[in-house]
Amino acid sequence: MGRVGPFRILVAATLAVPGCGGETIDRISVGHGPPANVGHDAGSDSGVAPPDPVEFERPSSGTRLTVVEPYSPDSPLLWDEEKNILCSPRLATDGTRRCLPTLGFSVLFSDSLCRLAVITPDPDPCGGSRKYYSDSDSAGQCATHVTTVYTAGSGIDTPQALYPHNAHPCSLLDRTVQPSEGPYYEAVPSDPAEWVSFTEEVVPVTDQLAVTVWMGADGSRLPHGLRLLPSKTPCDAFPRPQEPAAPRTWCVPTVRASPGDGFPTDQCTGERLAGACQQTDVIQLSPTGRQPSDLLETGALVSTVYFQNPAEGGKCMTLPPAWTSAPNASVFYQSGSPLPLERYPTLTLARQGSGRVQAQYWTSGGKNLFVDSYFDTTYGERCTPTRLSTGGTWCVPSAVAFIPGLSYNLYGDPGCTRPLALADPSLSSPYPFALVYPAGHSCTSWSQPTLTSMVEHRGSTFQISGGSCVPSESPPPLPPPPFPTAPQLYLEPGPPIDPADLLAAVPQ
Repeated sequence: MGRVGPFRILVAATLAVPGCGGETIDRISVGHGPPANVGHDAGSDSGVAPPDPVEFERPSSGTRLTVVEPYSPDSPLLWDEEKNILCSPRLATDGTRRCLPTLGFSVLFSDSLCRLAVITPDPDPCGGSRKYYSDSDSAGQCATHVTTVYTAGSGIDTPQALYPHNAHPCSLLDRTVQPSEGPYYEAVPSDPAEWVSFTEEVVPVTDQLAVTVWMGADGSRLPHGLRLLPSKTPCDAFPRPQEPAAPRTWCVPTVRASPGDGFPTDQCTGERLAGACQQTDVIQLSPTGRQPSDLLETGALVSTVYFQNPAEGGKCMTLPPAWTSAPNASVFYQSGSPLPLERYPTLTLARQGSGRVQAQYWTSGGKNLFVDSYFDTTYGERCTPTRLSTGGTWCVPSAVAFIPGLSYNLYGDPGCTRPLALADPSLSSPYPFALVYPAGHSCTSWSQPTLTSMVEHRGSTFQISGGSCVPSESPPPLPPPPFPTAPQLYLEPGPPIDPADLLAAVPQ
């Protein structure tokens, strides 16, 4: 969550998964309709037996989309084998959630309404220019976040003015601060049907909670989050536990109002209002949200909101219509009483299994919901299921990824081909492993890395400056306290390791 818009009038928690209609609580395939109704759902667990087998253990790839690990339900990444590009599920212009490029360079606009998109080619690390460019309509405090994907068309004359889509509705680009020299090309919208579509299933697991799963048209399957029943309101863990046996946690609605800069009176005095982009019954006072006391019930809904306009010397005035009407419709509340968390179902992060690698499940009411992470009991830490170049999927603990084509601070050779990593002084010992990706990784395929040891680099270091590889001038600054000011230790990949000697395999 964060403040958005030039007047910082609203802090809003965005909805991770659009709510949908439907009345039954059987398995439901849903589209992308209006937000789910917000209501007070049942709050006591039902004590039902664990399911057999567990349905939501891991995401799965399809015929075109490959799940990129480590998998994050909040922001899943996939590799589109047809387009040779990373993508993530986002709302497309046809109203369907599709796997759209994540690394597309943003377009600019030649008009103040941000309707006429133009492209100035951006170098691609794989050679040539980037193929895809995008605009996600993230302007304003409650933007639609509909993503349009573009390709470069015919060349055009240099526009008289340029507008990035980063304010409401657009902001003029100051070319004295941000030079943009061109050349410029017409931005041609990509047909949304080119990209793999997703439908969403809401699968009840207990009488109070359902798991949501994004189902790709190519057969991919992405466990995504939780919904309260019967309202189907998206919810997530609050407070968020870091490990099993953490303090009690509840599944609280994901959409939460947050204090902003709005007032209920024309004197801009008194308690500040809390704002959200959808109706909700929860206010979160702290951005981190780590204590139950951080949550309040929403109080009275306020229709006329005042703010101190910095552009007019702090004059108290009503919000402009553009801040409260479509597509930036928002709601404002007075603060209510402390939120009784017991109205929501409890969640537990439970480690299960008897082998070396154990799954850490989100559970509720005696049932497993889905896997949050994996734990290697030999190393005593979390591990990530990773497909390796030697074959098989292995649960890899702390490791540093080395990816050709990316820019690194320091290198271990005068050609700047061997990147170095700085050992984390907060760890009692250096990272034991490296994951080394082959050249061309993420250009024509999502390649599997090779597992290697990590060894200390001894000797000179180099850096890229002005397009050339030169000796490094000075070491990077030491991290601030509380870390000790010990000598800096640089690490680089060592010899390949047979994962069967040190890691545990993860069944597919």
